[in-house]
Amino acid sequence: MASPKSPYAVYGTTFGGSAYCGTVMSVAPNGTLSNVEQDYVYSTSSGVHGLALSPDQRFLYSADDSGNAVWTHRVNQTTGALTYVAKLPGPATGADPRHVAVHPSGKYMYVVLEGSNELGIYEIDVATGIPTFTNTTYPLIPEGISNSAYWSDEVAFALSGTFLWATSRARSTNSTGYISTISLSPDGAPVRQLLLEPTASGGGTANSIAPAFFSDEWAALTDSSVGFVQVWRAAANGSSAKAVATVQINDGGCCANAIWYD
Repeated sequence: MASPKSPYAVYGTTFGGSAYCGTVMSVAPNGTLSNVEQDYVYSTSSGVHGLALSPDQRFLYSADDSGNAVWTHRVNQTTGALTYVAKLPGPATGADPRHVAVHPSGKYMYVVLEGSNELGIYEIDVATGIPTFTNTTYPLIPEGISNSAYWSDEVAFALSGTFLWATSRARSTNSTGYISTISLSPDGAPVRQLLLEPTASGGGTANSIAPAFFSDEWAALTDSSVGFVQVWRAAANGSSAKAVATVQINDGGCCANAIWYD
């Protein structure tokens, strides 16, 4: 993950196996990676899958899927190097935070809980950067479906920050995944879940959502089990959404993530 502000540090983690470390890399004036500024560690049980910076770039948040925790690090504003601040356990055993997104206000953080198939809401102390779980979650699969049949994946804000997208994946190719939108107040607090709709496939290891950077209206959804990219169109404020275009990529499954280009 790259910081959009000077010093434009790039942060990376390794997921799987016994990997429990991260790396901070500097960037040359031409935009290429320059040097390793810092290697740092989480805990020996960690497996960090998602990272997010606070809007002011003062804090980095890590979703520790294997270690069932959310980590907070302070960012050095000159070098981009990290200093440990706090480790917050997941809201329940087996919740397993996978991905994290911080609202543009900097006051709220949303965490995909892969194991419990929920979206957890955290309030951030803007002075210390430390998040606190609000005891509020939204389901990412319908009621009555077994958690063991799903593993939730992604969360991302629409351009305006007035709503967010979140997704879950099915572990079986015979089932669909689900896509959800949640409306937000101006400071980023959740208002209500607007929809929870099935996707065209289980999503494989993807069903990852990427909102457009130029409009609230569009988002791209990827599938790695069949192999396609879909464009979803949202109504005003995310009150409804549907797939409006699909590109099939006939290679047996390809696509983990999508990026919008200018």
